[in-house]
Amino acid sequence: MGLTFAHDGEFWISFEDFRRNFEKLEVCNLGPDVMQEVQQMTGIQSKQETWAVRSFDGAWRRGQTAGGCRNYLRTFGMNPQYHIKLQDADPNDDDDLCTLIIGVLQKYRRELKSHGVETLAIGFALYEVGRGVRRKLDTNFFANTKSCGRSPAFINLREVTGRFRVPPGEYVIVPSTYEVNEEADFMLRIFTNGIIEANELF
Repeated sequence: MGLTFAHDGEFWISFEDFRRNFEKLEVCNLGPDVMQEVQQMTGIQSKQETWAVRSFDGAWRRGQTAGGCRNYLRTFGMNPQYHIKLQDADPNDDDDLCTLIIGVLQKYRRELKSHGVETLAIGFALYEVGRGVRRKLDTNFFANTKSCGRSPAFINLREVTGRFRVPPGEYVIVPSTYEVNEEADFMLRIFTNGIIEANELF
């Protein structure tokens, strides 16, 4: 295994000790902005490929863009929709798949909590689509197409994320609240290891 003990802050524990002492493990993915900042501070160029990231600010508004989750098929298509095109499989992998990380973050909820505004149950769905999708997907599409990925659950956290391995191609991400007509501002972040094109559909 090549295990070396150095006084650099890294430590090792047995798996059983880990299970006994920890209940939750959160994996952080550093975006290109963080890696550039580290490079500027240290002068050291990273040997690792950095993530490509796209972010969008959006909102769920009652009667307009707050369609609720897929359980509400009639209104689900009202939610904001984001088209992405993944062009390249991950470098250094032989499976011809792309790593895709999707995060949906509720904005301003901490500030609003003192005013009695609670964090909403949020999530997202990922759909593979054909080439050339330029308009929002409609109820007919959602009635006949199963998502190829989604958030693990709709939960009232500030941010929900999911990590997927998908073939290069075109996809639509639909972030939503669990219930219809719940209002909030959000930020959608999309991370990949390759070239990505992304835009909101109208």
